Amino acid sequence: MIMIYKNKTIRFANLDDSLMLLNWYNDGKIMEHAGFPYGLNENIENINNKIKSCSVYTSQLFILEYKDIAIGEMHYRNIGNLSVELGIKICDFTKHDQGLGKIYLSMMIDFLLFELQYKKIVVNINLNNFISQHVYETLGFIKTKVSVDSWTNQLGQLQSSVQYELNKNNFINFMK
Repeated sequence: MIMIYKNKTIRFANLDDSLMLLNWYNDGKIMEHAGFPYGLNENIENINNKIKSCSVYTSQLFILEYKDIAIGEMHYRNIGNLSVELGIKICDFTKHDQGLGKIYLSMMIDFLLFELQYKKIVVNINLNNFISQHVYETLGFIKTKVSVDSWTNQLGQLQSSVQYELNKNNFINFMK
């Protein structure tokens, strides 16, 4: 599957992407925002298995391309009750602060809510990630839960997270 909006593409991840994903996941600078400053310590076999196990109705991994160059990844996971959990990473730091995440999210949200007919999209974000919180709020997500000191990062520091939810009625689509 491929979604295209102007010069932005979302496509299924494939085995040819494994090494790139491995590098992104193991890069502490990329993963720091999620509480993994040393990266995820992934291996190629795990990533290949993750890609092979993807299914549109259970979980899916996507590559984000900008002008035909991979700049990040996006994924979703069916969590039951017609709900899906969504995540995104713009891994190319030169593409941050350009509004690209908002467009990629709009593309995926439109697909999840209107094509696959999910009723609710959930995101969980580090409480200190104010930029992501702002992006999700501008798309119509509503803060539903804050979990204070709910997990410990790789540096042994307690971390808090915030959960947001979105349905069709609240979605503000930035592609239109």
